[in-house]
Amino acid sequence: MGSGALQQLAARLNEGVRVLAVSGTTGGAKALAIAKAILTENRPAAVIAPSNIAAQDLARELQFYVELLSPSPIEIIHLPSLEVDPYRGLSPHPEISAARARAIWQLLQDGPKVLVASAKAASVRLHGPERFLNYCLMLKQEEELSPDTIREYLFESGYVEDDPVTDPGEFSLRGGILDIFPPHLEKPVRLEFFGDRIESIRVFDVDSQRSVNTLRTIEIIPMREYCFRRDLLREWAEKAPSLWSAPFLPYLEEELALARQGEMFPAFEFLLPAVDPLEKTLFDYLRGYRIITVEREVLEATLAKYHSELYEKFLDRVEAHKPVLSPEQIYLTADEFRASLDRFPRLEVEELSVANADIPTIYLSSQTARKYHGNIRPRGTDERHPQRIRNPCAPLPSGRAGLHG
Repeated sequence: MGSGALQQLAARLNEGVRVLAVSGTTGGAKALAIAKAILTENRPAAVIAPSNIAAQDLARELQFYVELLSPSPIEIIHLPSLEVDPYRGLSPHPEISAARARAIWQLLQDGPKVLVASAKAASVRLHGPERFLNYCLMLKQEEELSPDTIREYLFESGYVEDDPVTDPGEFSLRGGILDIFPPHLEKPVRLEFFGDRIESIRVFDVDSQRSVNTLRTIEIIPMREYCFRRDLLREWAEKAPSLWSAPFLPYLEEELALARQGEMFPAFEFLLPAVDPLEKTLFDYLRGYRIITVEREVLEATLAKYHSELYEKFLDRVEAHKPVLSPEQIYLTADEFRASLDRFPRLEVEELSVANADIPTIYLSSQTARKYHGNIRPRGTDERHPQRIRNPCAPLPSGRAGLHG
């Protein structure tokens, strides 16, 4: 890729161009062009890729280029997709839920950052930033707060009680000692109480159980993006009979029994929005960002296809009298997603693109290197019989001239 094209990209962005396209990028050139744009503007950016695999690869490549080209660290955040559709009766895997919650929390922190997500990951409906922040608990030494109150918060935020604490998302309460392993920390923390007062906050090693650091404050973030009070479960249980007709209710007996006791059940994330609508989206967390789309037509087509598949599954469940919510209650529609993208300053990165008079385009000449792995013949191989090695001292075949000194 020519440096002149990258300089042209930087110049157009410095001019304040709101919408710009980059065409001709292949392979790692995509990440290089995106890194150049990010470092030029020095503003937060959200990169949307067609698939989760493409997003993961792009996040790694961007991390490499940003560290190579910038003396100041920029946080690269990957937001994974849910990896489970709403109609399988399953909740997202705890590690996926924790990764999404951690990414959303990172978006709300100060400092330069870059979000990388697939179209599916970015189209999940959410509660607003204020509600998420309400479930981020800041604890301070000498603060008055009972261990049982913190324990209830941990339950509502997706933590699991286990002793001893060894993995992120676990907590343990033993008398006046509360161990917690938040997903954004490398080691768990131990809170020691005197009555309801936090006497000390220590980071400790899982294996040795010894303290390695002392803190004055600690922030505990949720283990999932969808947090709620126990009362919401009971409200859902009370209203469910009016939300689904009689033929559907036998399939909700187990869920209703747990919800009436304030206990979670599998796939609650895809049923509770019936009484607790998801009215915000990821784009409400991206104020001041530039959106960078990678192969926009492909990612929009991928999202439209996914919605079509979800709708077919939704109809199948309804015909089987299984209580479910429509895809539109869980995900942005393709039209809503497109409109959300268009609200932001954008950079559209394409391998091939059709000229658009409304969007200025920079053409970058990049070409994927030819792969020779397993395709290299040994020096001196006979072209007609590659398996034979020609004797370099033997005369050339008839009809081919040699050099004579």
